[in-house]
Amino acid sequence: MSTPRRRRAITALAAILTLSIGGGGLAFLRARDASAAQWAHVDPIADDTTYQDAALLERAWQLPAARHYRARFVSQPNGSFCGPTSIVDVMRSLDQPAELSTVLEGTDIATFAGFLPSGITLDQLATLARARLPSRRVTIHRDFDLATFRALLAQHANSESDRIVVNFHRGPLFARGAGHHSPIGGYLPDDDLVFVLDVNDDYDPWLVPTERLFAAMDTVDGASGLERGLIVIESVE
Repeated sequence: MSTPRRRRAITALAAILTLSIGGGGLAFLRARDASAAQWAHVDPIADDTTYQDAALLERAWQLPAARHYRARFVSQPNGSFCGPTSIVDVMRSLDQPAELSTVLEGTDIATFAGFLPSGITLDQLATLARARLPSRRVTIHRDFDLATFRALLAQHANSESDRIVVNFHRGPLFARGAGHHSPIGGYLPDDDLVFVLDVNDDYDPWLVPTERLFAAMDTVDGASGLERGLIVIESVE
């Protein structure tokens, strides 16, 4: 799914890193190449018949949470901004005003030329969600098993008022890529498929077997040294 626009974005980010932190830019490229080699054995989910099956996607878009996302969904402006973009999409789905240009205002998350050179960790994402949605409970979930993941999906993914943002590594899913954040639009329990509203428009929304998404979350974020996972954003009765 490599596209000229995506390659240009990666090249631009590498140049920014090289200029701002010297040899760190080269380290970024080496890490990206090492990641590609690590996941080369993976069967990409894009080859699955369910991945972007039109009928299944239309069913998924009718799920309670997904319906609220559809009309005002926005994509990330660059490859580093998936976390803040996910929060903007969550806010809009809850009828809260939100813009990519202002979502980080008043926080200690700093950009450089519009990029987040180190990305954003799951804990930072939760802090941002709490700042932008102060009337809601935001809970981090990590280090859980597959059964717990299915239980969280059953409880929150198809809620009118609750939202889930998942933090995963693309490698176990696509045989390449890096860490990423995106909202979950819903869960099809009869098919055991999760509807991921990918904020990267090179991918667009897709469906994935629960076990595969769990494996992609069950990875360590190099920036924090902690397991990836998800945040649940829920109303407080």
